[in-house]
Amino acid sequence: MPSRLAFKVLCVVLAASTGAAQWSTDPNVTTVVSDQTRLPLSLSDQIQVQIAADGAGGTWLAWFDHDSGNYDLYVQHFDAQGHETFAHNGMLVSPHPNSMPWVSGSSLQSAPNGDCVIAFGDERAGPDRDIHVYRIDRAGNAVWGANGVTLTSDAQDDVSPRLCRTSDAAFVVAWTRSPSAGDNTVRFQRLDANGAPQFPANGVAITGAPGEDPGYPQIVAAESGAFVLAWNRDARFLLANPRHLHARKFAANGAPIWPAVVSVYDAGQMTPESSSPELASDGNGGAWLAFSAPVSGVSRGFLQRLDANGGELFPHGGVPISGDPGASEFLPAQIVQSSGDVLVAYQDHVAGTLTSSVRVQRVGPAGALMFGPNGVVVAPAGGLYEDDVRAVPDGVGGTIVAWLEYPVGIWQKKVRAQRVDAAGNVLWASGGVAVCSLPSEKWEVDVCIDATGVFRAAWWDLRVDEGDIYAQCLLSNGALAVPSDSVPTCFGDGEDPSVTTPCPCANFGAPGRGCASSFSPGGALLGAHGIVTSDDVVLDASGMNASGSCIFLMGSAVDPGVVFGDGVRCAAGTLTRLRTQPITSGSSSFPDGSVATVTLSARSAAPVGSGIERHYLVYYRNASAGFCPPATFNATNGWRITW
Repeated sequence: MPSRLAFKVLCVVLAASTGAAQWSTDPNVTTVVSDQTRLPLSLSDQIQVQIAADGAGGTWLAWFDHDSGNYDLYVQHFDAQGHETFAHNGMLVSPHPNSMPWVSGSSLQSAPNGDCVIAFGDERAGPDRDIHVYRIDRAGNAVWGANGVTLTSDAQDDVSPRLCRTSDAAFVVAWTRSPSAGDNTVRFQRLDANGAPQFPANGVAITGAPGEDPGYPQIVAAESGAFVLAWNRDARFLLANPRHLHARKFAANGAPIWPAVVSVYDAGQMTPESSSPELASDGNGGAWLAFSAPVSGVSRGFLQRLDANGGELFPHGGVPISGDPGASEFLPAQIVQSSGDVLVAYQDHVAGTLTSSVRVQRVGPAGALMFGPNGVVVAPAGGLYEDDVRAVPDGVGGTIVAWLEYPVGIWQKKVRAQRVDAAGNVLWASGGVAVCSLPSEKWEVDVCIDATGVFRAAWWDLRVDEGDIYAQCLLSNGALAVPSDSVPTCFGDGEDPSVTTPCPCANFGAPGRGCASSFSPGGALLGAHGIVTSDDVVLDASGMNASGSCIFLMGSAVDPGVVFGDGVRCAAGTLTRLRTQPITSGSSSFPDGSVATVTLSARSAAPVGSGIERHYLVYYRNASAGFCPPATFNATNGWRITW
C-alpha cells in the first residue's frame, strides 16, 4: 500500500510540474483526467469513464468518483490541446446517493452547441434507482438546473440509460425498468433543447410477452427526429430464456413507425456478451445491428441491416461477419458506416487457446465479405489476449480501432489503436500504436473522434489505487501529439456558410473535409499538430490517393471559395507552393523532418508573434478523369494560422 501511495504522489508532482498540461505525447505516462485520493486507497476509485467530442476540437469526459464514499458524477472538458477547462479532477455534477453505478449506468453525448448531455441513474429518491439527465456547458453551468431533469420518479428500479441526439437537436433516452414485482419493460423519453420531457411521465413503455424481461436497449437517430430502438427480448441470464434481438422505429412524437416489432434474431440465444446489441444508423432511415450467437459450439458474429420500413435486407438471422465456420467471434462491437457498406471491428478467439486477435471486416450492401473470409488482422494473437474493442469512423471511409492487450492470465493491460482504410489497408505501425504502454489493470476503453480526424481514448486504470481516469490523443497519422491551436476552414461538405462556392459536381465530402474524390467519398482532410507559439506546427493531410505526391499550398488572403479542380479553394491573394511532398498510404505532412532547418512559419514568411494570417490547403491528383470532368485534381479543406 505505501508503494502505491508513493507512486500516486509522484504522479501528482509530475502533473503539477508540467503546469497547464497538454495532451501527453508519452504512451508510458498518458494524460491524467482524475486521480483524486483520500485514504484508504482501497476505497478510492474513479470508474466508468465516457468520452465525447464537443464539435469544436474539444473533449468531454464523464465518470463516477467514489472518493467521498458515494459514487458522485463528475465531468471534465479539455480544449483541443488538452488543457483542462475545470479544476483538475473535474467538476462535481451530482453528489446524490449512488451506490452501484455499474448497475445504474450512464450515457454521454454532445449537443450541437458543444454542451455535454449525460443520462444516468441514482438513488436520490430512495433505495430504487431513477433516471436523470444533466446538460453542462463549457463554462460549467448546469443548463437544465442544478439537479438536472428527472425522467422517472416511482418505486421501481430504472437502470442502464442510453442517450442519442436526434436529427432535430432533441435528445431521446432509453432505459430498462426492473420492477420489484412483474416483468421488465424498456422505456424511452424525449427531451427538447430546453430539457422539457415530451412524452408522459416515466416514459413510453415497450413490453414483452408475459413472463419475459426485455432490457439492454440501444438507440440511434434516424430522419426527421425519428429513432430506432433495439433491445434484448429477455435479458435474464437463464438458459431457457429467449435471449433474442428485437428492434422498432419510432417517430419524433413517440408513435411507432414500423407497425410491428422486428425480430432480428430468434434462432436461439444470443451470447451473454451480446445482451446489449450493437446498433448504428445506415444513413437512410434504417439501421445496422451486430451481435454474436452460438453456432456448433462456438460464438459467431452476425450482422443485419433493416431498411427505413423495417425490412430485413439480409437473410433472417443475419449474415456471418467471417467465412470461417470454426472462428469464435465475440462482441462484433463497432459498426462504422462506409459508403453504403459497413466496417465491423471484432474480437476473434483462437481455437484451442486462451488468446485472441482483433479483426476488421467490411460487409457490402448485399452481405458480401469485402475483406475476405477472415477479415483484416488489426492485432494478431501472438500469445496475447485482445479485447474491449472500440472503433470510430475516420471520416474518409475507414475506421480507427482501439483495444486492450495483455498476456493471458495476467491483467497487466496496454491500450493500442490501429487505423484501417476503406480498402482494408492497415495504416499505422504493425500491431497498433501504443496509446498507453504502461502495463496495469485497465477497464472499459471509450473512444471518440472529431471532424479534424483527431482521435481520443479514455479508460479507468488501477495503476495506483482502485481506479483513476486517463486519456490520450492521437492524430490522423497515429502520432501521439498535441493538435495545433490553429483552425480548420473551407469545408467542402456543403454545410460551411463561409464557403459560397459548392463542390463542382455536388461531390460534397464528409463534415469538416474537402470535396469528395474518386479515392474517398468523404473527401481529403487537412489537419495540424504543434503549437504556434512553440513554432512547431506541422500540417497533416490524409484521405488522398494511396501513393504519389501532393502539393502544400499557401495563400496570403482568403476567398469565400473558387472552384479548384474537383474541389474548392479558399486560399487566395499571393499563392505559394510550400513543398511537393510524397504520399504514403494516403497521407502526407509538411514539414516532415526531411529538411531539418525549415519550419512552417519560416517557409510561410510569417514570424511567430507577427500576427500575420496565412491560409493553407493541399491539392492532389484525382486519378479518375470521369469522376468530375474535366479536372483531374482535388483539394483538402483549408487551414488558417495566425502567426
